[in-house]
Amino acid sequence: MITSTILSLIFGIVWLITLPLRALSDVVLPANIANSLSTAGAYIQAVDIILPINTLSTILLLFISIEATIFSYKVIMWIIRRIPTQS
Repeated sequence: MITSTILSLIFGIVWLITLPLRALSDVVLPANIANSLSTAGAYIQAVDIILPINTLSTILLLFISIEATIFSYKVIMWIIRRIPTQS
């Protein structure tokens, strides 16, 4: 009984927070964009026979995330060094 009350309260809060988003109209892609995406998907499937696109995209995303982490670390360390009391 307490659990259902807490869950109902959480549901009501989430419902209230998302009210502005739910009040907006639904967004639909134009037909030209949907057609171009399906055409690009067909081209990618043709290349997928030769190169494993899923594996290559996973490796690329991993590489980009590692580089972004290193860059973020360097930016944070640069900011810390710029604080006058630290250096």
